[in-house]
Amino acid sequence: MFATTKALYLKQIKAGYERDMETYEQGLAEWRKSVDPNHAFGFGPPASPAYTALVEAFLYTVEGDRTCAERARERLVTYRQFADVYPPDYHQSRWEYEDGLPPLGSMFTLPPFL
Repeated sequence: MFATTKALYLKQIKAGYERDMETYEQGLAEWRKSVDPNHAFGFGPPASPAYTALVEAFLYTVEGDRTCAERARERLVTYRQFADVYPPDYHQSRWEYEDGLPPLGSMFTLPPFL
C-alpha cells in the first residue's frame, strides 16, 4: 500500500505553487483583456489572487516563512486594482453597485477563507 507523507504533500503543494507562479501574471493579463462589462453576473475579478494567497498563507503556517505571509497579504489587498479595468461609470449600470464596486465580485471566491 502506498502511503503519502506530509512531507510529500508539502513537496507537491510547493511544486504546484511554483508552476502556477510561472503563469500567474500572464493569467491576470488575459483576464484584463477578457473583461466584459455586459456580463450577466456583473463585476467579476479573477479568483486566482485569493486562491494563490490561500496557498501562500498555508505555506507560511506550515513553514513560518514571512515572505509567504507578506505575499498573501499583498495579493488580497490589491484586489481593488481589478475595478479599474471596468469603465469608470460601470457602478451606475447595476443597482447592486450604487455605492461602488466591491473588492470581490461574488461569494464564490471566498469559501476557503470562511
